[in-house]
Amino acid sequence: MNYRLLLTVTLIAALMVVSGCENKTILTKKWDRLTTGSNENIYGIHFIDDDKGWAATWDGNVLSTKDGGKTWESHNIGEYHLEDVYFIDGDDGFVVGSDGCLFRTGDGGETWEDQSLDDSYWLYEIGFWDDDEGVLVGVKSIDSNTLAGALFTSKDGGITWQEVYHDMLGISGLYLRPNGLGWITCQGSVGSTTNGGENWEKNILDDNDIVRGAHFFSSQTGWIVGHDGLLASTTDGGWSWQKKGQLTYENLYSIGFTSLYEGLAVGENGEIFLTTNGGTNWLIDSNFVKSTLRDVEVVEDRILICGDAGTLISVHE
Repeated sequence: MNYRLLLTVTLIAALMVVSGCENKTILTKKWDRLTTGSNENIYGIHFIDDDKGWAATWDGNVLSTKDGGKTWESHNIGEYHLEDVYFIDGDDGFVVGSDGCLFRTGDGGETWEDQSLDDSYWLYEIGFWDDDEGVLVGVKSIDSNTLAGALFTSKDGGITWQEVYHDMLGISGLYLRPNGLGWITCQGSVGSTTNGGENWEKNILDDNDIVRGAHFFSSQTGWIVGHDGLLASTTDGGWSWQKKGQLTYENLYSIGFTSLYEGLAVGENGEIFLTTNGGTNWLIDSNFVKSTLRDVEVVEDRILICGDAGTLISVHE
């Protein structure tokens, strides 16, 4: 029997026992495909509430919705590959991407101001703790074989950015929690800060581990995913990580949890891995979509997933 089929059959039984029948779990919630009007790959998505959200596409467009994803408008940034979008509130937001792309808006995305860095940078993610303090991460091309990590912080709401010294390679992901807590995913390590990005600690993994996505449900409990099915968790704020076995041979790009027990991880070829018992068991769903999935956004108990070929999924009650 195919290993994937065998694992799926086994884990469905285990998860359904854990889930029970009293409350809707991630397994029994509605899974809807949303239509944005774009067939381009969607790399990043961000919602500030149930209604207002934005998505960043590979062809340089920012998509926006004011009704929870039922209808969308599109605004073109330029000839960039966009990786991420983030809004501090309903007006102030940012998109980042290839060739140092960094654009800022103060009117909800109707118009955009170019604040781009030089084109040796490729910017992957951006986030803010509050109206003023934020972090921007990516890579900088040193030569044909080396991509150094790029890490910037802002103290004025993203008007200016200061590069932070560090020794981490290939920074590709970012996750922030209140009170100045933050984590960045890198090649062979996870970086963490407890003081709003003033200092970063390098928490070593295996040198060959390429970490792409992170999610922290609390200040201590978190998860990371990465290439070749990497999945690991921490219960001490990221100081140590315990690998949970290889879920797949494919790359995983993002992970999100709605509670301490319920979450999902996504990656190449539409693979979705679900857990209802805090990651002890995982259910594989590789039939809902076939396109590579890039990002997971958790808005209270709703999960949004975006990916290639205009894929946008809403998981909700």
